Amino acid sequence: MTDSQTKQCTVKVKVMADVRRLAFEGTDAIIRAIYDNLNSVSEKPLLAHMKMAEKKELARKEMELHTELEKRRLDRIVDSQARSS
Repeated sequence: MTDSQTKQCTVKVKVMADVRRLAFEGTDAIIRAIYDNLNSVSEKPLLAHMKMAEKKELARKEMELHTELEKRRLDRIVDSQARSS
């Protein structure tokens, strides 16, 4: 895995840990699924047997993360434009 892929994997594990308590086996399963999904046409779920409430919470957390990352990206653009003006 590249450094970027490793960082993305770490973020996914952290988000999943916010949704469900993870033991070593769960963390290992997530990392393996992410790695397998890098080279696969169809995407495997990160954890098997997730309850519907966990799936919804995961989707909400991922949306929050995406929104925060987008906000940071836009802030950097505005800051760089302000410095160059």
